[in-house]
Amino acid sequence: MGGKSVVSGNLTIEEETTMPTEKSVVFTLEVAVAPDFDLLLPVSSAKGFIGSFVAFQIRVASRNGFSGNVALSVQGLPVGASAVFSSDNVYVPVGGEGLATLTVTLPNDVSIVGTYSLTIFGSSVV
Repeated sequence: MGGKSVVSGNLTIEEETTMPTEKSVVFTLEVAVAPDFDLLLPVSSAKGFIGSFVAFQIRVASRNGFSGNVALSVQGLPVGASAVFSSDNVYVPVGGEGLATLTVTLPNDVSIVGTYSLTIFGSSVV
């Protein structure tokens, strides 16, 4: 008797699964001090007379690689006094310094006689 063999069954096809792939990249992070500047005055005090003026030289020095323009301003002037900087923006090169002169003109008014604390501010100009 001739016969045939037949085998029946189910065939399951699955996608091959593997472990998740991990990738990475290596980079260098350098942590440094931010560039900055210092404001320096050659004197800590000065004397002016009513009806006259007083001039101060201000040095703006680069620190940690700072380079750019620095805008100067002053607060604390006596009433009626005026202040003018020789330059609105002082350029400071890397490793160097810029100079500005602050001239304070005092009114001819005896009511301003006294001692005042002037504060000079510097802001980097972006």
